Amino acid sequence: MAYWYRDVEGMLLPKTPRRATYMASMSHSAFGERPLGDGVFPPKQARSAATFQRILDATDALLRERDFEEISVFEICATAKVSVSSLYSRFESKQAILATLCDEMARTSIERMQSTIATVADHFDRTGELDLMAVARVAVDTYARQLQENRRLVSSLQAFPALWRRHQRQNNFMVRAAAEQFLQRLHIEDPVLVDRIAILAAVLGPACQRMLIDGTSISDLGIAEDALLDEMATMAASYFASPRV
Repeated sequence: MAYWYRDVEGMLLPKTPRRATYMASMSHSAFGERPLGDGVFPPKQARSAATFQRILDATDALLRERDFEEISVFEICATAKVSVSSLYSRFESKQAILATLCDEMARTSIERMQSTIATVADHFDRTGELDLMAVARVAVDTYARQLQENRRLVSSLQAFPALWRRHQRQNNFMVRAAAEQFLQRLHIEDPVLVDRIAILAAVLGPACQRMLIDGTSISDLGIAEDALLDEMATMAASYFASPRV
């Protein structure tokens, strides 16, 4: 029985309705229940789920050494210690593994964003103070750390236009949702501040990605990433504090 179909962009997607449940669980909470990505649903059976995870872990480990297109299915199987037939019984293609890793990255991003918002909100509840520089620094650090840990994964997505577009939409959704949760949790209603947080949410993510993933020219200039991220946080905080034009 076929469990896959191709969408209008030629992407292989699972037919099973369980995928919707899995993806909803990734984004459940204050971020809502919008499905994220196009990864494969993990098996329920423990042994099969363990094999599924070994395949993902092996691919992730190989991605830290070279680009996805340079990695063969046989290498993934050898690293994961599984047969080729076992891999294809869980993933329709190598591309499906990449999509699932992208979904895992999204889930980790959501967890980190929620943790960051909770930390800032707790400090605000205790002190009544909103340190904009600290907020900007944490926001930049949280997003940048995720990109730094997944450089080759994110870079590899660019070779697959449909996956790359979905990754961009996924990121946009998460950043907007985090900004909305931040505003709600801290009861921020000042329209100027609301507008500026929305603008920063739209700008910081792509800026970090441009510098850390596409920023070969930056490294050529000899600018350290940490120094660059510090400047981004400083500019963000200054934008918060500056009078409205």
